[in-house]
Amino acid sequence: MQTTDGLRLAPQRAALAHSPSLVAVLQEQARERPHKTAITFLADGDIETQRIGYAELDRRARVLAAQLQARGLQGERVLLLLHSGIDYAVAFWGCLYAKAIAVPLYPPGSSRHAERVARIVEDCSARCAITHSQLLPLLERRMADAAPHTARLAWLDIDGIGASAAGEAAPPLARHDLALLQYTSGSTGDPRGVMVSHGNLLHHGARFAEAWRITSSDRMVSWLPLFHDMGLIGGLLQPLLVGAEVVLMPPAAFVQRPARWLQALSRHRGTLSMAPNFAFDLCATVPPHGLDLSAWRIAGNGAEPVQVDTLRRFAQRFAAAGLREAALAPCYGLAEATLIVTLHHGIDGPGATHLCADAAELEEGRLTPRHDERDRGLWVASCGMPQEAGSVLIVDPASRMPCTAGTIGEIWVRGPSVAQGYWQQPEATAATFGATLADGGGRWLRTGDLGAMRNGELFVAGRLKDLIIVRGQNHHPADLEHSALHAHAALATGRAIAFAIDGRGEERVVLACELRRTERKRFDGDEIARSVAAALSDEHGLRLHALLLLPPGTLPITSSGKVQRRACRQRFLEGSLGEVFMWREPASGEDTPRPESIGGLMLPADTDAALHGLLELLWQATAAALRLDERRQTELRPTFAEERLGMLGLDSLAAIELSHRLQVAAGMEVALPELLGSASALEIARHMHTVLLARSVLRAPAAGSEAGDREVEVWTL
Repeated sequence: MQTTDGLRLAPQRAALAHSPSLVAVLQEQARERPHKTAITFLADGDIETQRIGYAELDRRARVLAAQLQARGLQGERVLLLLHSGIDYAVAFWGCLYAKAIAVPLYPPGSSRHAERVARIVEDCSARCAITHSQLLPLLERRMADAAPHTARLAWLDIDGIGASAAGEAAPPLARHDLALLQYTSGSTGDPRGVMVSHGNLLHHGARFAEAWRITSSDRMVSWLPLFHDMGLIGGLLQPLLVGAEVVLMPPAAFVQRPARWLQALSRHRGTLSMAPNFAFDLCATVPPHGLDLSAWRIAGNGAEPVQVDTLRRFAQRFAAAGLREAALAPCYGLAEATLIVTLHHGIDGPGATHLCADAAELEEGRLTPRHDERDRGLWVASCGMPQEAGSVLIVDPASRMPCTAGTIGEIWVRGPSVAQGYWQQPEATAATFGATLADGGGRWLRTGDLGAMRNGELFVAGRLKDLIIVRGQNHHPADLEHSALHAHAALATGRAIAFAIDGRGEERVVLACELRRTERKRFDGDEIARSVAAALSDEHGLRLHALLLLPPGTLPITSSGKVQRRACRQRFLEGSLGEVFMWREPASGEDTPRPESIGGLMLPADTDAALHGLLELLWQATAAALRLDERRQTELRPTFAEERLGMLGLDSLAAIELSHRLQVAAGMEVALPELLGSASALEIARHMHTVLLARSVLRAPAAGSEAGDREVEVWTL
């Protein structure tokens, strides 16, 4: 069968390409395979707790749609403030059935997050939010505190609709109708809602299925958050559109123990799974023993820069578990193009291409391979090929002329998968989605990313937008600079420049800040560094790699007063910024304590003594996770009990390591919100003590001993 663009599709994928809506696709799947499992949910990442078939998913979605229609929400925006799970899929398709526009989010866990959700409510004039019954009272209060205008939100409890009648039929839908608003952060932190239509999702789904040969016999395993486009579209919708099965686990299950991802793939014989590069990097040290990854034929790596070293280490590590190197499939995409733009075909194709680029040529804007890979070579991974001829073009952003092969320019994209623009932002939509070449040709999406084409493959080389991507999350330098300047009085009213450098296979954040004139001779550099590190951790979930303090008026700027981030980064690498103080996070040493050497403590049952022991355990684990050298340990140890861990520079990845260390040492999990939140180290130790007592792990007193000699064993290996 042929589509209009000449691509040969299997009948099932051709039907998907021409279907009128996502609703029609789910209805067809429910008719063809009513009892087949659509989604299996692993609440703790290990044990199956819920399962739903295609017919039941369709029924529950129609029941929810009836509730939405009864509230007059056809054509309105509806927030999904739900945890990852089967309910998220029901809520999403329920919105589609009611012809409401879904806004995928997640329940705000802090006042800052609630404020962002409130800005989204205002931006899209949302009228309703769907959530869980146990969260409803808290979210109502939190949103009301965040902004008065959220009082107009109607709340719908998804747990209370199970036995309701399905109600009236779904309103008619067309491919141009909006399915969802995928919110991203703008350059000032203001959210932008990408308008994704049924047609965008269906066309993308057909292309995706064809490229990776996805059929109803596949099984997707995913821990990706469902409010994220990669998790919702790639991890959930894509397999359901072709009648495959999805095995879901909460993101927290992966965060707490990354090995669960690979164990689920092994246990459920997963054939498909996608994740950002950092996830592959985290798992590259997981022991392969007991794993069978031979069924995993597509391991999509995207959402952040793909590291060749990570791909190689991961492939080598799990070759013994049956993973084929060709399964590793780097890809490139963005929410504005629905999801994926270019990809490798996995084991059905030739495998990923790695190119050792000439570093000097790369700096001059040319992607030129080196024959001697030992001499100033920089390994770059190909992100695959476009799935449609003429859909990707490399353009000189200044002249708007196409670049020749191997020349680096801005990546421009077009085609039916490109979204309709930004919600209620015509100027931003015109600037981003309406680009034309110098000869007036085309209507292109400007991605803001830099890349080059070689032999039909895309190599991503950087970001025109100055975006900083850390572990799959986009961060705008302006937002980080704003946080730094408000973190300490010595930086107020000054200038700051944020940029990223590569470190150990991931981007590291560096900030260069000008001191106030009155502070130049009497500042406390360590105190400023602690404040800035805490601000980045609290407000952005980031770990500060280096802070440079400069005299006023010395940061590189343009004649119009705009900061020059690339020039600043280059001068930092050259060591020529002229800073008066520099703080760097300690380098990882060979003698860094490993999880098995943290503690081994036997804590007395006396509360004060037990807390002292747990606090010591927490200190040792934190020092190890943060790679603190001897000097920093001496500085921080005396006040550790009163400190918030974020003030010490604990970011989300270090928190994952710390959580794992505590689990190994104490036999218990400490949730990341507690590690990254407002609790002090002593309060976290008290929480740990309470949990241990609740488990009744007090050791019975030995014969002849006093009650005060009872002990709590917290070392469980």
